[in-house]
Amino acid sequence: LHRTLSILLQVVYLPQHEVNGSWVPIHHLLDKPQVLHSPPPQRVEFGSNGRRMAVGSLNNSITICDLLTNEGMMFWKTVGHLNGTSGNHFSLSRDGRFLASRHKSIARQVQVWEIVESVDSGTGATTAIKNIGAVWCVAEGQSVKLAQVGSKLYLVMSCESWLSNRGKVQVFVRDLSLTDGGGSTWSTFLPSLEGRNAGDRFGAAVSIAEAQSQNSGYTFRVAIGSPGYKNNQGLVTVYTASDATSTGWEQMGDDLTGLHRPEGFGSTLDISANVNEQPFLLIGSPQWQTVVSTSSDNEDIAKN
Repeated sequence: LHRTLSILLQVVYLPQHEVNGSWVPIHHLLDKPQVLHSPPPQRVEFGSNGRRMAVGSLNNSITICDLLTNEGMMFWKTVGHLNGTSGNHFSLSRDGRFLASRHKSIARQVQVWEIVESVDSGTGATTAIKNIGAVWCVAEGQSVKLAQVGSKLYLVMSCESWLSNRGKVQVFVRDLSLTDGGGSTWSTFLPSLEGRNAGDRFGAAVSIAEAQSQNSGYTFRVAIGSPGYKNNQGLVTVYTASDATSTGWEQMGDDLTGLHRPEGFGSTLDISANVNEQPFLLIGSPQWQTVVSTSSDNEDIAKN
């Protein structure tokens, strides 16, 4: 219990106008915390405003928490639970309104929920979690990401096991301005993106950066990792697309590849929106240190 509790207490913030100041912890959950601590949390994700948090657990459940302020103190309050869904493979939308997750045992299915808030004069604020549909991948995968642009919600799903682990990434879109009775359903957004070779595991890692304004020439950028490329040397490619044109996917920049085998370049990644007019891309190589150590040993042996 102490170990898992410390994970939640490590949510910290930097007070405004104190760039060189100290990080301050946010206090414990406002209500009983046991539902979050057993079993231990497996993954945590914030909405970009930092006021909603999704916590995935090892028992295939996700807990939704909101940040509240009471007499100058900040607290986390549990507002809902999702059971029977993956506690490791999920995505919270930028505004915290939507959550997508892989099914706990059916790796081809992704379910999407809307977190609906309402205020009653008698009971105060309440939160409900509404299922707004399931989407099926063509093959098993793990990555799932949500993107929001205007009234449209985009769902990006990996199928890295597709065609002998060559891999595929599928994208679906749903128009939130339409009601259920008006045909609000998920539809395919442009053709799927595909890996180049068997074993690439294209889509093992996926990240999205949404357009920052309606004047952007793209709807979103998507960075895709292929850690199995060239015997696990690894490859990362970035694509842009716009639903305002029919030009389809367009690769952004050159291929990015690992330096050695088998470092698994692209096993994890994250792409930013524009910072000073430029996007930034973070890429992980989990086996890089092993490769470097092995290379050094081989060089020493050759010298002797």
